[in-house]
Amino acid sequence: MPKGKPFSAEIKTKVVLETLREDQTINQVASKYDLDPKRITEWRSQFLKSCNSVFSNHPAQERLRELQAQSQEKEDLLIKQIGELSVKLNWAEKKIKELEFDE
Repeated sequence: MPKGKPFSAEIKTKVVLETLREDQTINQVASKYDLDPKRITEWRSQFLKSCNSVFSNHPAQERLRELQAQSQEKEDLLIKQIGELSVKLNWAEKKIKELEFDE
C-alpha cells in the first residue's frame, strides 16, 4: 500500500487484528502491507485504548437517556399542572354560574 495515503477503518482494523493474532510480528505485518511499523503500533494502541467502549455504554447514549428522563419529568409536571388548572377552571366556572343565579 502506498505511504501517505489515508487508510479506511476496515484496513486499519484488519492490520491491527493481524498483529493481535501474534502469529506474525509487527514488522512482518508492516512489510506485508508496506506500512511503517510505527504507524501500525499507533493504530494498535488506539484500538486497545478504545476497544473497551464496545462493551460499555457510549457517553452519547447515556446523555440521551438523561435527556429522555428529564423530558419525561417535565411532561409529568406539565400534565399535573394541566390537571390542577382544569380543576380550578371548573371550580371558577361553577362559582360564576352560582353568582349569576343569585342576581
